[in-house]
Amino acid sequence: MKSAETNALRIYLKPETREIGEVTISGERIMNLFKADTLNIVDYEISGDQIIMIANPYKSLNDQWLYLTSVSGEILTFRKIRTAGHQVEVPESIAINTKLYLFKDCYKNIQLLTKEKVWQIFVDENNL
Repeated sequence: MKSAETNALRIYLKPETREIGEVTISGERIMNLFKADTLNIVDYEISGDQIIMIANPYKSLNDQWLYLTSVSGEILTFRKIRTAGHQVEVPESIAINTKLYLFKDCYKNIQLLTKEKVWQIFVDENNL
């Protein structure tokens, strides 16, 4: 068996222009996924047939909430994100560019991460 380096293959592409007929672009009306107020979604994770989101109402950028929704857009429950939890040391090698984000570990547990704190998120049926 020969190595790939000794069997170098060069492929040359020749540009070609073709004219096609008329194209009509159309779309459907945008449907709101959530039946509640307009939300700015910061981050989300899918957990089974539910979605866990960090979001805030459209005009309240600093008022962040944790939402649990069905995949069809029904908000099942929500909780205001508070300054609770246990402080952890974040290594300098980890760059956190956003204030909050969600992380799903190898055990499918979802954590809410900030630069200063980490919360484990528990879902019991339709409750956070």
